[in-house]
Amino acid sequence: MDNTLSLLIRSNILLKIRPALRTTFQYIKQFENLSNEIRDKVDSSLDLAHGCEGDKKNIEYLTDRVQSLLCVAPLAVSQIKTLKDEFRLFSMYFVFRKRDYLRYLEKEMGELRKLLSVFDVEMPPLRFEP
Repeated sequence: MDNTLSLLIRSNILLKIRPALRTTFQYIKQFENLSNEIRDKVDSSLDLAHGCEGDKKNIEYLTDRVQSLLCVAPLAVSQIKTLKDEFRLFSMYFVFRKRDYLRYLEKEMGELRKLLSVFDVEMPPLRFEP
C-alpha cells in the first residue's frame, strides 16, 4: 500500500512539472544532436585528407556548431538545476540514460574541447557546481 501511494504521489508531481521536463529534454536532445554532429564532422575530417579549402569549410562549420552548442549547454544545465532546486524528486541527481546528466554534460564538453583543439577551434569551458 505504501509503494502504491508513493508511486501515485510521484506520478502526480511529474504531471505537474511536465512542461519543465519537456523543456529540459528538448535542451538535452539539442545538446546531444549538436555534440554528435561535431564528433561526426571531426571524425570524417580526420579520416579524409582535405585541401586548404576543405579545412576552411570544416573550421567554419565546426565554429558554427560550437557556437550553437555553447548556447544550448548552459540552458540545459540551468534547466536541470532548476528542477533539482524546485523539486525534491530530483534533489540528488538528474539521471538520464543511466548517468548523472550534469556530470555527463561537463565531461562531454571537455572531450569536445580536446577534439576541437586539433582544428584550432576554441571552446570555453563549461563549469558549474553539481
